[in-house]
Amino acid sequence: MVASHPNGPVADFCAALRDLQVASGISRSSLAREIHYGRSQLYDILDGRIRRPPEWDRLVEPLLRTCLRGKPDVDRLVADWRTRYEVLLRVHDELTRRTSRNPEVAEGRITGMRTSEAMVEHAAHLWPRLTEHPFVRAVGAGHLTDAEFRRWMVNDYYFNVEYQRFIASLAGSAPDDAITEVLATALSDTRLGLTQIRQLAQRFAVDVGEEPAPATVALAAYLQAQLWRGYAPSVTGLYACEQVYFHAWSAVRPQADRSTPYWPLVDAWSNPTYEIWLSSLGRLVDATTATPEMLRTFEWVIRLELLFLDALHNGAGW
Repeated sequence: MVASHPNGPVADFCAALRDLQVASGISRSSLAREIHYGRSQLYDILDGRIRRPPEWDRLVEPLLRTCLRGKPDVDRLVADWRTRYEVLLRVHDELTRRTSRNPEVAEGRITGMRTSEAMVEHAAHLWPRLTEHPFVRAVGAGHLTDAEFRRWMVNDYYFNVEYQRFIASLAGSAPDDAITEVLATALSDTRLGLTQIRQLAQRFAVDVGEEPAPATVALAAYLQAQLWRGYAPSVTGLYACEQVYFHAWSAVRPQADRSTPYWPLVDAWSNPTYEIWLSSLGRLVDATTATPEMLRTFEWVIRLELLFLDALHNGAGW
């Protein structure tokens, strides 16, 4: 589960910067001197005691380049962080605009709980089934059979193509341009993993055009159906899918076999960048009201995801 900071996406981003600073081994005082930034100001930022996003040019980029020094492909890593920063700006601006009109959202609480928190809590009984699923565990341990691997490539390819269409339609129907821009970031290849799936399929001679499992078709169709019901159910379906990815692969990430050909997929759907994206998406969900219909949509997507995993594991077909 993503543990969002109670002070919102700005604090989430600051926490990620703090984690990077700690991992680099550079002390806060040394970092402040090196990037020519006030020590007390830097401490406030790293501890999340600010309300607006920190400045990119004066603080974020210099901090990143200092803490990432010596890492391969630093420019690419900084570019990834820049994307996260742009998402943060759009989410922050959108939430500021919305909360100025809606005091209930401004409090960050709906019936005592954020909408995203209410959804995750509503589905609490399903998370153990997901994280302990035999297919998920087999992926983490690197023990997939050839048949399981091939089913994964075929079904994940079909689903992600349809999922891409769903996200594009959702982004196009969002209430305003700011939300559209945030949702559109879900279409990046690092989120979907379609290129990696194609490459793996080609490497191991898997025909991704084979017939997908009924559960895969049902999941994709259920998400498409939400588009007819409106923005709130649709963004709920998106959030449920992304939570499933993060829950499942985060559960096996610590012990995962990094030598397997599918480790890059596990990494892409459980790394800190993905967590920040999921937290940002959760903030958009928080700007809606948790209705019984939305809670049901969230739960049903998870149930369909479990059937999808069952099909990958046992080959359930038509």
